Amino acid sequence: MSPPPTDTSFSTSITPISTTPRRIVKAKRSFNFLPISIVESPYLQAILQEGELSYVVPKQKYFINNGFQEMYDEVRQRVYEELKTALGICLTTEIWTSQANQAYMTVTAHFIDVKNNKIKNFALETKEFSGNHTAERIVEHLEDLCNKWPISDKIISLVSDNCSTMRKVGIDFGKGIISFIFSG
Repeated sequence: MSPPPTDTSFSTSITPISTTPRRIVKAKRSFNFLPISIVESPYLQAILQEGELSYVVPKQKYFINNGFQEMYDEVRQRVYEELKTALGICLTTEIWTSQANQAYMTVTAHFIDVKNNKIKNFALETKEFSGNHTAERIVEHLEDLCNKWPISDKIISLVSDNCSTMRKVGIDFGKGIISFIFSG
């Protein structure tokens, strides 16, 4: 006689973990600029486990080693796709110095989303800018940046501060675009 079948009525099958809590954590972290330590907060863990008991919130190390690059790639792709739809783009640029006395250059793209009739702004890059702040180096940096994004043929204006170097950048980078300078 064969043994009776094993009763499986009390066993549980494990289904793949939903990605919803992970997306929530990523969205909150990337768009609210919360500190990375938020992922280890007992309050956040309790909230996420309410919805899915089997979910374990990743530790800070996960986000440092994996999550940030993944988030960057996703956001960069979305920005890239939006910039492709722009008819004309205004760039603003600023060179600034941190409290640690390091120089940085930030470039932001601005355009009108004609489909939704909204103004869009994207900080394309903030990059350390060590060495001399010559017009030639700034123009080279702007040209490199424009080649990384789908905007080279869409620039219609450049806005920067009123220093003599940036006035020269406006002329050299201009290639027929309108350059605006501001004092402040």
